[in-house]
Amino acid sequence: MKGKSVLVSGASSGIGFAIAKRFAEEGANIFFTYKSNESGANMLINQITENGGFCVGIKTDHSVFSNAKDVYDKVKSYGKSIDVLINNAGISKFELANSITEESWNEIWNTNVTSMVALTKFFLPDFINKKSGHIINISSVWGQRGSSMETAYSTTKGAVDAYTKALAKELAPSGISVNAISCGYIDTKMNSHLSTEDVESIIEEIPAGRVGTSSDVAELALNITKTNSYMTGQIIGLDGGWQV
Repeated sequence: MKGKSVLVSGASSGIGFAIAKRFAEEGANIFFTYKSNESGANMLINQITENGGFCVGIKTDHSVFSNAKDVYDKVKSYGKSIDVLINNAGISKFELANSITEESWNEIWNTNVTSMVALTKFFLPDFINKKSGHIINISSVWGQRGSSMETAYSTTKGAVDAYTKALAKELAPSGISVNAISCGYIDTKMNSHLSTEDVESIIEEIPAGRVGTSSDVAELALNITKTNSYMTGQIIGLDGGWQV
């Protein structure tokens, strides 16, 4: 991974933050996007550059296609070509189906799906020209199983899985792998609405006996890039045996 360039979307906290740091530890040049968390973005940049690494943060909302193009142009301005694209940006909404508003639906769809599609679109030509690279989409077990009170979120992650499979077929002739990590319960701010009792109840259902961590996801993402392009179109579960 040394000398390779990686773009991680939504990396100012949580899973994206851990992924960016892990790839930086392997010597990768890091580009990342964030929407508003300035302190988290600066923390990531400082932690990577203080150890001699290369890290550039791009503040944007790339669910807008023109903004996604700006991200591409920013990366190119550094003379870099992305080798690994990790579509991590995402939000969750915990609400009844009959409480979903047009505004909340548009926000979760655009953040979880449109931003992935837009960002991928502009970097694809470089991947195709090189006939190599990895695209990794961060998904959820609810994309395949569905979750009560999270119908909108489950729908978006189902879309992430479908996009992953379809894009993998399209890019396989070019030697580019496209896979998704289907996360179970990961200890991040996204799950902060759960009570201690809720978390303990979930852990009782997880055969591994613990919740997942952002570091678990980061390590798997790195390992995926060490496989060859014949592994593609896979929705790889990371849930401690919870939803198998």
